[in-house]
Amino acid sequence: MFRTKIIAIMAIVLLTLAAPSMAMQVEAASPIVGKVLIETDISKSDSAVINLSGVAPASEGSTYQVTLKSNDGRQVLSIGSIDVTADIVHGVTQSTGSGSLVFDSSSPGYSGANLISAYSRVTITQGSEVAFAGHVNSTAIVEINGMLDDINSVSASLDSALASAKSAQSASDSSTINTHMNSMIGALSSIADHTAKIDAHATAASVAADDVGVTASSTAVIAVSANINKWVNSASSNASDNVITQSEIAIAKIHVNQIVSELSAARNGWDADNSGVISASANEGGSAQAYSAGQSMATMYITSGADAPALEISNHILNLGLPKVGDATFTLMIQVGFVLSLLMISLGGFMYVRNRS
Repeated sequence: MFRTKIIAIMAIVLLTLAAPSMAMQVEAASPIVGKVLIETDISKSDSAVINLSGVAPASEGSTYQVTLKSNDGRQVLSIGSIDVTADIVHGVTQSTGSGSLVFDSSSPGYSGANLISAYSRVTITQGSEVAFAGHVNSTAIVEINGMLDDINSVSASLDSALASAKSAQSASDSSTINTHMNSMIGALSSIADHTAKIDAHATAASVAADDVGVTASSTAVIAVSANINKWVNSASSNASDNVITQSEIAIAKIHVNQIVSELSAARNGWDADNSGVISASANEGGSAQAYSAGQSMATMYITSGADAPALEISNHILNLGLPKVGDATFTLMIQVGFVLSLLMISLGGFMYVRNRS
């Protein structure tokens, strides 16, 4: 009888301790039903493409309204509605479908603002209820914004250096060529510092997000950063060693032409494999491709569930309306508590049995 009671008590305690962990595991498994991609229309990261699939159309007379929010929820931008159309398979209308929304310079409410720097969360509502939500990890978005700022700085330096190099191309005397080459070298002097920061931000964002997509884009950004350093260093060395010291204008301009090609590659990439596409990869991507890869790191993946709390996390526990709080530390605390409880129960049972005997 005593053993039966002990076993029953242990079973109840185990279930009580395991339930929160199980709830969080269920929540983590919420399927992704869409995403928000930030793109560039007129200015940097000023537009968004929202896609939903495998979701039920909004009820009759209602629509899905899309809102972007800052991480703390204080900045809000309503960007329009999504019309989800039910799929038709073999003539049979399905219960779910897909829809999309493009927010750009032609959309109401467009201001040209950088959406990545202002918003890291999305909610999609039907009436007063939040049907879907998504977010970018709050630590990762800070690193992503820092990375994109450094990429913009690199692009600005490359634009200035290219302008000087092209002026050297059209110059007719050594003195003028050398003046433009020195200006170019000066414009390139800060790039190594910025690319080091780009690598650090990309790595930190990948670690914080702990997401396969973010990691892949982070790796691409770092590969392009290495391309930029390679081409910039080659251009600078070429200018110092083969142009500024060269008295023959014709020979100097051969090297200037090479420099313009290298700086153009560092800025806009180079189609190394002649595929017709310049990718954010080793030996191809320039700062333009690095920025695009960086934008993809800020993709918001949408799942079913309620709005996120003020500083992170979307969805709610078991879809019962209970808010999700805490972070990975909370999960660890539950697991540690579970183990300690088992030890305490075992020790207590052992001491009780020994005292009775």
